[in-house]
Amino acid sequence: MKKGLIFIGLFICLSSFLSAQEFTQITAGDIVNDGGWNYACCWADLNGNGYDDLFVCNNDSDNGKHNFLYFNNGDGTFLTYTTGTVISDGNSSYGCAAADYDNDGDIDLFVSNYNENNCLYQNNGDWTFTKILTGSIVTNNGRSTGCEWIDYDKDGWLDLFVCNRDEPNFLYNNNGDGTFTRITGQPLVTESKNTGDCGWADFDENGYPDVFLANSGPDYNTCYFNNGDGTFSQLTGDPCVSDLESFDSVACGDYDNDGDMDIYTAPGMLPGSAYDLYLYQNNGDGSFVRITGLPHSGINSGGGADFIDYDYDGDLDIFHCAYDGDNIVLENDGAGNYSQITTGALATEGGYNKDPGWVDFDLDGDIDVFMAVNNYFGGDNKFFTNNGNNNSWIGIKLQGIASNNNGIDAVITISADISGQSVTQTRRLSNRNSLTEFIGLGDASIIGEIEVVWPSELVTNLQDVSVNQFLEIVEEVDLNLQNVQVDEYSGIATWEYPELPAGVMLLECRLFLDSSLIFTATSGETQYDMSALLSTGVLYTFGIEAIYNIGSSDLEEIDFTYMGTSANNSLISKFNLTNYPNPFNPITSISFNLNTPGNVCLEIINLKGQKIKTLIDEILPSGSHQICWNGTNSVNEKVSSGVYLYKLKTNNSEQTKKMILLK
Repeated sequence: MKKGLIFIGLFICLSSFLSAQEFTQITAGDIVNDGGWNYACCWADLNGNGYDDLFVCNNDSDNGKHNFLYFNNGDGTFLTYTTGTVISDGNSSYGCAAADYDNDGDIDLFVSNYNENNCLYQNNGDWTFTKILTGSIVTNNGRSTGCEWIDYDKDGWLDLFVCNRDEPNFLYNNNGDGTFTRITGQPLVTESKNTGDCGWADFDENGYPDVFLANSGPDYNTCYFNNGDGTFSQLTGDPCVSDLESFDSVACGDYDNDGDMDIYTAPGMLPGSAYDLYLYQNNGDGSFVRITGLPHSGINSGGGADFIDYDYDGDLDIFHCAYDGDNIVLENDGAGNYSQITTGALATEGGYNKDPGWVDFDLDGDIDVFMAVNNYFGGDNKFFTNNGNNNSWIGIKLQGIASNNNGIDAVITISADISGQSVTQTRRLSNRNSLTEFIGLGDASIIGEIEVVWPSELVTNLQDVSVNQFLEIVEEVDLNLQNVQVDEYSGIATWEYPELPAGVMLLECRLFLDSSLIFTATSGETQYDMSALLSTGVLYTFGIEAIYNIGSSDLEEIDFTYMGTSANNSLISKFNLTNYPNPFNPITSISFNLNTPGNVCLEIINLKGQKIKTLIDEILPSGSHQICWNGTNSVNEKVSSGVYLYKLKTNNSEQTKKMILLK
């Protein structure tokens, strides 16, 4: 690294007012003077100091130009990173994406290269990176451009999608052990188009992220719906895939604040074609209607685009880098209508701008923008700091537990009163800009509700949240065992498992007696007989904890005095609990005997320890009893075939046995 710091001087540009919003261009420092043929950038806190750092792609490998990494010191200065393969590889780099793919708490980097192998850099957590050298993710030489981290199968591990020009795109499934498997056979990775950019969002609202691809050509864009089972279906006949153009970029967001994800895209350089903008409004079911008439004077071809609330008034504006001409800045009036802002440095500083990266780099409560510029035609990268206004805001950072560590693809819904109206905004967290989601709130003085729907499908709700703050929300997962009991007469310990979200797997349960490990239970076991280890009249402490792939439950302890064999204990041996037929289809009869009258609870449980149905929970007389189970759950839906447990409990005794349902 350079010994000296880069100080960013702020020089006010003339005519820098963007409507009521003022931006100031930064003109000093390596960050805007290093040059290069820059095609993409990404912001992320790579060194863990709480401030987002900047990575910039450079595709001028023939002239020795390398990628750039600038560490944010948090005081308005940046430190240029000068060592390591992450900036010395010298590849023809077109895209980059930052996220914690290995869930170890630090942010890693992926760089897509054109006609070269792509690069994956694992963050070591000490300002250095290790280049991954093996696996298809870094050995599939392709004409790669845009890329995005996404947990498309919702297993808690970030997968990767890579766009390729004139050859099939790449999709890599994260195996959860630091390796990836390339997905083949699906239409989104077999069809060959000139794809430059991708946008992931749940367009059809089935809970799984879909993908929209911007294709050059001229050609048609493509959209693939995620079926939730590892397969994808192509959208056909819809307006969003029926316009013939040479598209360069795509942005996804809820521009009309109706709760579903809309699409914006615009052409790149297409000689002889009339330049136009394309905004597709989601009908709420994954079909779209094109909104026409968007103003766009002063631009001939476009680079990257974003939905962004740059004036934080509670609606998404559109910013589109100009590769030729002036940038496009479209201001949302709150009703989904756009007007073009044509004055100010942010609007007029066009010319070979390829990719915008929005971030609150100085944590002052407003969102700034860096633009990667292709210096092949002259000019340096551009950086604009937002001077702020009186509108309220909130910055939300997510910490996934059952979900991926960064909470990517979580849906954040925020409700507040703005200008006398109740406004609900929906955002989907991605890694296209900063991993902190910045949401404008206009004149709101309090946030009524924040709802986070995590990729795991767990939900976090916060009420009456203060504005003008950075808020970290941690995914809450109940890992603790339930209904842990020890029968003091029989010495049998019993427990139940919590309902586990997608991506969380139970590995084992550890049982302790007076702090010594006595047994390791598998996921299907819900009881353990300790009587052989116990002496009558002695006080013991029983402990149990569950071990999951994401951590462990609390250690739950119960003090009990073992009473040994007694008349009460004899109930267990005289239950004569059985079922017939076994295996069965579709009905089995569960039989048992009671020595004395008492309350009896008979439950059906799956091998995960989850209760399927309570067949009876009432006082029964002594004698023989039969209860039938027809293979349905608590809402009378047919359950799948397999092994199930049936558990009989009285006030002081219980037994559990297995049965097999065949279909």
